[in-house]
Amino acid sequence: MGFKENVEHKTDWQANLQQDHIKQPRKVVIWDYRHLDELDTMWISDIHLGHHACDMDLVHRNIDHIGEQELPFMDLGDLIENSTRDSVGAGVYEQTDIAQEQLEQAVELYQPVKHLLQGMHPGNHEMRAMNKGGLNLTRIMAQMLDVPYCGVGVMHYIMVGKERYTGYSHHGGSGAATVGGKLSALLKLAEIIHGDFYIQGHVHDCILQARDKFELDPRSRTVKARTQYFINNGAYLNWWNTYGQVKAYVPGKKGNAQIKFSGLESRINVKFH
Repeated sequence: MGFKENVEHKTDWQANLQQDHIKQPRKVVIWDYRHLDELDTMWISDIHLGHHACDMDLVHRNIDHIGEQELPFMDLGDLIENSTRDSVGAGVYEQTDIAQEQLEQAVELYQPVKHLLQGMHPGNHEMRAMNKGGLNLTRIMAQMLDVPYCGVGVMHYIMVGKERYTGYSHHGGSGAATVGGKLSALLKLAEIIHGDFYIQGHVHDCILQARDKFELDPRSRTVKARTQYFINNGAYLNWWNTYGQVKAYVPGKKGNAQIKFSGLESRINVKFH
């Protein structure tokens, strides 16, 4: 290949990496399901592929459930373990695969259902590579899967039937070990962003809090209550012989949130799957 061809090839390659949905993280994800009377969604976080205690049976059951039911879903981060020599504990020696293999496994896991994947957030485990070497592994996985990279946090506008919902998701960053501390960090999101639901992962515990917020409806000139939902996603790690057991953390429920949005009335149902 001559010099001119080489330069042209390089330019084309760079242009391919600068597609809009890859170049800049999205601030809003639009879910357009106005043709449905209800919408079931899944929100996955903290799988930790490559961790020796990852419950792969549960992982595959939930991914199969997504595919069989055609459920749109989000990935909230810590999809891979990515332990380094600077990580807490002995994770770098306990993980079953190196980061490259974990990344490839993650892409293979999501490949059959990537058409349902609405976006990906980086978790603190993926960001270890950014902090140490400038590599954003979540952005790379999103590129490989050709799905939106959503950065550290994103708003959601969900259209179902005649109803409209707004929400916010991110990986989470709390260091709390108690349920109260974890919930407190989650509730703070409402001080930053207005929404019908808020969801995060990170602390490996399934938590649900609902509360009513009253607002004036200018059209009917009446006061109406609208329920806000605060959801903390669980993880996919077993407890025995892990850092959680060493620190005597109370084991949380494994799995993730399945959120159903009604298109007939303003109603959200949450369960952990």
